[in-house]
Amino acid sequence: MAFNPSGQRVESELMPNESVLWESSPSRWGAARSQCYNIGKAIVGLGFCLGFAAIAGLKVFEKPSAIDYLFLAVLALVLLSAAWPLFRPVVAFWRAGAVIYLVTTHRCIIIDPVLFGGVRVRSFWPLDLLDMWKTVRGSGHGDLVFRGWTEEYKDDKGWEHRRGEQVGFLGVEDVRAVESLIRDRLINEAG
Repeated sequence: MAFNPSGQRVESELMPNESVLWESSPSRWGAARSQCYNIGKAIVGLGFCLGFAAIAGLKVFEKPSAIDYLFLAVLALVLLSAAWPLFRPVVAFWRAGAVIYLVTTHRCIIIDPVLFGGVRVRSFWPLDLLDMWKTVRGSGHGDLVFRGWTEEYKDDKGWEHRRGEQVGFLGVEDVRAVESLIRDRLINEAG
């Protein structure tokens, strides 16, 4: 079954006597902007790779042998891996349009696409939502996080890094109103 972001897909996930109170998708442009942090590195890396490829290509095409073609194949893989950060915003833009956020009378639901045409459905019941937190940006849109983790670490050169995952309604338009709806209709009514 093809992924249908409204109607039939949503109805198939609802339980009997459950109705939708709020439905939305994340901001496509916000999702794309969030993946732009490595574009500068990718451009510099591609510049070095292309310069190296040009120099190596002049040598390879003078008198090519089997090892030269293997070298070119490895070089193509290096170029693709260096270019990947340029495609991440495009993938995030596409994926954000296919994600569905729902607040129902019983739970919060996230429906998102997975590789090769499937969907992943995650449900968060009132007890799962007790520790949620929000991040509000300037125009009132933001993230409502149900579950997440963050890890800070230093690499072998002493550089500090942060990585983690946040699960929830990310990139919603009026995050305060959505949080209020969830607290009033799910958490407070559940007691």
